[in-house]
Formats: sequence, C-alpha cells, structure tokens
Amino acid sequence: ALNGAVPDATALATTARAPDPGGGTDPVLAQEQQRALLTEREWKLERSYWAPSLQGGGFYQTLDAASPFTGYLIGATIPIPGTGQGARTKAARLRSEIALQQLEDVRRARVSELARTQAQLAQLRESLAYYESTGASLAATLRSDAERAYQAGDIGYIEFTQGIEQAYRIDTEHLRVRFELALTVLHLRALQGL
Repeated sequence: ALNGAVPDATALATTARAPDPGGGTDPVLAQEQQRALLTEREWKLERSYWAPSLQGGGFYQTLDAASPFTGYLIGATIPIPGTGQGARTKAARLRSEIALQQLEDVRRARVSELARTQAQLAQLRESLAYYESTGASLAATLRSDAERAYQAGDIGYIEFTQGIEQAYRIDTEHLRVRFELALTVLHLRALQGL
C-alpha cells in the first residue's frame, strides 16, 4: 500500500455498483438561475425609478410648549430627463439579458455534460460486467496456466512472466474500470446536486 494513496477496493466496488442517483438539482445551474433572477430584479428596480411617486406625511409640533399645531404635507416626484436614469435602466436591461443568455449557455452545457456522464456510466458498467465475469476468470486461468507450465518445465521464465503480466494487466484494467466507474458515479451525483 502507498500510505492510503490507493483507494479502498471495497468502497470502490460499492460506489461502482450504486444505482444512477437521478433527480436532484444541479448547484451550478441553480446559482446561474439566482444570478439571472437578481439581474432581472435590478432591471425592474431601475425601471421603477422612471415612475412618478406620491409622498405624504403629517406633523404635530409646538413652538412654545403650550399651543400645538398640526399639518400635512403632500408631494409628488417626477423623474427629470437627462439625469442618466435612462442609461442606467438600459444598462440594467442589458445585464439582465446577458445573464439570461449565460443561464441558457450553462443549462445547455450541463445537460450535455449530464448526458455524456450517463453514457460513460453505462459504458463503464458494461466493462465492469465483462471484467467481473469473463475477465476475472481469464486472468485466473492465465496465472494458473503460466504457473503450472513453468513448474512442469514446459515454458521458460520469460514465457512465465509474460503470462503473469497478461493476468496482471487484466486485473489492473479491472481495477481501473472500477475506479473510473466510482468517479463517474460521484461526478453524476455532483451534477445532480446530491
């Protein structure tokens, strides 16, 4: 072992056999949706500054602490052209449109990545099924045949090491497929926000 650098084979096998998680919410996509919503609300806020507004208030006051008087104030505000509000509103609208376009770009990219990851998952599961059935027995047969033939003197040391090396390659590829499958399952879970 390499001081914990080699992954636990049992954990790899468990993760590799885990079903497709399905469902969930993509956190990257959710973040982009929040960003687009925020820019749209900023645009609506800037646009609302163009609307006139009415204000009102009342007061109660005394000057000599003996005779109070009350009053009411009513006012209206009307935006004045040329204050730059139109440019700020237009800039906010453009930011909102850009954010919506970026959201669509991210959505397309994530859907594509999800489909690619699911296809890779299916392919790796097929490979794992081969290695767990045919590949494992082939490696064991190659190993035992090489040992038996070498002990009987039918083959030399070079042929023996070649047989053992072929079995080792099959076993290594089996572990690589398990590892890749576990990583793919974890990546799929991350894409789905699980």
